[in-house]
Amino acid sequence: MDSIIKTKQYQFLAISLFATVLVSNIFNTYQLRINHYKKGTEYSSKDWNNSETIKYIKSKDTLNIYTNAHDVMRFYKNVNNYKLPFINTKTYDSTLQKMTQDVKEGKAKILFFDNINRRYFISKPDLLNHFKNFNIHNFKDGVLIKN
Repeated sequence: MDSIIKTKQYQFLAISLFATVLVSNIFNTYQLRINHYKKGTEYSSKDWNNSETIKYIKSKDTLNIYTNAHDVMRFYKNVNNYKLPFINTKTYDSTLQKMTQDVKEGKAKILFFDNINRRYFISKPDLLNHFKNFNIHNFKDGVLIKN
């Protein structure tokens, strides 16, 4: 009789633990989804849909763009785009020079998104310093550099 009571207690404890974990997981997932929607961690979020930088892409006929958000460019407008130079690589200088030449000749523009944190690309301060003599347009959430 004693073992039956202990078994029922363990079953109750196991079911209670399972229910607690399930409710906690549902609550955390709900908060995560709300955060994705409001804060811009997914492409369909409010911040992306209200992005000045995205609106520029949607409203302009852009030929070629260098960007730190090539996936965003494909998602919102299927434009030709190239990745910004990768720092600490052998090809950094040559890629930067090619990008500079393309922008200088009007063949391409640079669109840098502030809310994309990819540390392996050239940083925004370095980019702005390198292109300080070019036409720079600041958006609330990014920068456009063109000739």
